[in-house]
Amino acid sequence: MEKKRRTEIAELGEFGLIDLLTRGFDSADASTLRAAGDDTLRWQTANRLFDSYITYNIDTAARYAGLMHNYADATGSREMKFLSTTCDVSVLIARNNIEEAYERILSLDTVGITRRMRASYYTQQMVVFGRRVGGAAEGLCRFAFQAPPHPDRFRRSLPCHATADVCPRTDGSEPL
Repeated sequence: MEKKRRTEIAELGEFGLIDLLTRGFDSADASTLRAAGDDTLRWQTANRLFDSYITYNIDTAARYAGLMHNYADATGSREMKFLSTTCDVSVLIARNNIEEAYERILSLDTVGITRRMRASYYTQQMVVFGRRVGGAAEGLCRFAFQAPPHPDRFRRSLPCHATADVCPRTDGSEPL
């Protein structure tokens, strides 16, 4: 069995890394990226790295989101700036800074956005709004998961907006 040799990023260099990451693009996409200029390629690379790191390393993802902003500013692309901001919102959500994420998502101008921008925007908006509702209902959830003195009395005491959607069940039982 062959042992795979690990390639260090320093060995590849900036453009080697770009080539490695953009290898999966079809020829039309690759030629479009090459024609767009170096900052666009760098933004695309930072975006792919951000997508890779956001799931397990928030600090590294934040670094790539910052690079995405730098490259977006250099290109002047509204789409890149917009998508970089939605990546910032992802980092803020991961860091549990929901109020700042809320302010950032509301600051985006959604007039005339592309399908990709719209998908990213609404994905982040749903998460932010859901987390804000979840935070407001946190006290209600703590109340709902306390053992009631009597099950029938407990059901009558819940407010009408307390549903299984707001307070997820952690004990495996069925929603009220």
